[in-house]
Amino acid sequence: MTPAVVDWPAAGTSRSRFGQGNVAKAYWRMQMTEKSPLTFLLSAGAAPQFKVIRWTPEMAEYAFNNHNTHQHQRLFRLSLAEKYRRTMEAGEWRPAWPQCVIAFSVGGVLLNGQKTIWAIWKSGITIEVCTQWNVPESDFVLYDDFQSRNLSQLARQAGLNNVADRNALTRMVMAIDHNLGMRVNPSVSDVVKYTVDNELMNAAITFAANRSAIRTSDAAMAYALYKIAVVHGFDAASSFYERVASGVNLGADDPRLHLKRFLERFAIKHWQDRVHVVIAVIKAFNAWMNGTPMLLMKVSPKEEIPEVVGASPLYNRSRSRTP
Repeated sequence: MTPAVVDWPAAGTSRSRFGQGNVAKAYWRMQMTEKSPLTFLLSAGAAPQFKVIRWTPEMAEYAFNNHNTHQHQRLFRLSLAEKYRRTMEAGEWRPAWPQCVIAFSVGGVLLNGQKTIWAIWKSGITIEVCTQWNVPESDFVLYDDFQSRNLSQLARQAGLNNVADRNALTRMVMAIDHNLGMRVNPSVSDVVKYTVDNELMNAAITFAANRSAIRTSDAAMAYALYKIAVVHGFDAASSFYERVASGVNLGADDPRLHLKRFLERFAIKHWQDRVHVVIAVIKAFNAWMNGTPMLLMKVSPKEEIPEVVGASPLYNRSRSRTP
């Protein structure tokens, strides 16, 4: 459905045009105090809004100088903004939704469109642009689904750490858990959904990326630890990892010792190698949980990821084994 085109009134318009509601009161309060031309932002706290708005140069100047305050805002590329301005001056501006949208958070922070509003300001031309407001500030990263940005930019603007590992982990989740294949290319929102919004996965990738005791794929280790943590909790998964990494006082037939040796000699060359790491970790964990001795860790090329055993280690592990 095509959004309605609205003209926001200038100061001095008859108050009766707006009625006596909260928006009308907020509108006149804004006109008397801040003199802001961005009257649509007065509905802050209401449901998200989306309309085509006629942006005047005065509105654009005010928005650029007063609302462009996001702490992870993208780098302002003057060359691209100048290109937008020249296109507008030539009368050839044809923005398409959803790639071109000016967006504001609930608190009035500019989330997207800084180059567009700069071009409107500098061109001196009034332009109709799809505009969103009252959207959650966390939606900031979602606008990058339509842009080609490298991981370092995503790290800065999304406030994420370990971005390369998170991207690799997201690929594993989408390929293995959602059957999308190993060539899947995650979007920014995918990375946030699977490795940030999922608190257990976020804990797993943060833990694995900050431990350098084992030379292996952090993404694969995080995925395996997540699978273990889903069944036994994150403390059990992290404790298992720590014992594998240290290798101290592990018996000759302890699965954790042979997992450590496997990871130390196993080279990660292909995507499938990460899956083999996951298999090895879960196999070792299951054997340790069941009290099954192991003399060598092996993973066959076509072996599938096993399920994590669900028995309690307190009752299911042999008392003679190393704790």
